Amino acid sequence: MVSPREKIERLRRGMAWAYLVIKDELVQTQFVEEIDWQDSVRIEDVTEQGFLADCAFVILNSGMRARVVRDKWPDFYRAFAGFPSAETLLRIEESTTRDALMVFNHAGKVKGIFDICRHIQSRGGWEAFWERASDPELWTMELELLPWIGPITKYHLAKNLGIDCCKPDRHLERLARAIFVESPHSMCNAIRDVTGDKLAVIDIVLWRFCEQDPGGNVSRWVKLVREGEDKE
Repeated sequence: MVSPREKIERLRRGMAWAYLVIKDELVQTQFVEEIDWQDSVRIEDVTEQGFLADCAFVILNSGMRARVVRDKWPDFYRAFAGFPSAETLLRIEESTTRDALMVFNHAGKVKGIFDICRHIQSRGGWEAFWERASDPELWTMELELLPWIGPITKYHLAKNLGIDCCKPDRHLERLARAIFVESPHSMCNAIRDVTGDKLAVIDIVLWRFCEQDPGGNVSRWVKLVREGEDKE
């Protein structure tokens, strides 16, 4: 009879093997650059300009198809003058709002970006805000306080900033449930422990895998995990 510990180890081995198969397939495609970027991004390199751009990108992606946002992003970035700083953007809010809405017609999301600028200024400016937001003990709370950034999207933002975590969205939730794992966090942590890959890389690989075929790829994930359980 297989012991509970052996079952857990088999499942961990199966998840890791399935993940590596999927990752190997994706690095042969155009998504290799996305995976390499996620592996290289570092929180130490974050600037105010980059932070504001990342916030805007995450806000636009909320509830939208990623491809739609990617297509509009270059023009939206220009409309915001490259996101120079929170203080500068608040000085040109009216004209920037007008230009941004011509690219992405969602007044609430555009206002949300300026609300983040106001939030940063209310916390004492960029340096004071970032000191707390980049603290390993505080980042989850600080990012969730941002306008338009919620309990799930804070992980999307954190990953883009270089914080090593996974985003427990509906795609990863489906993968975890399909193999009776408690949560996406547990699933990704187990894969990291076996492979050594960053959580953020595991996240983007599995998310991209699901995004290509949300329904069919869950079944394929289960099949790959079961195959991997028998690998030594």
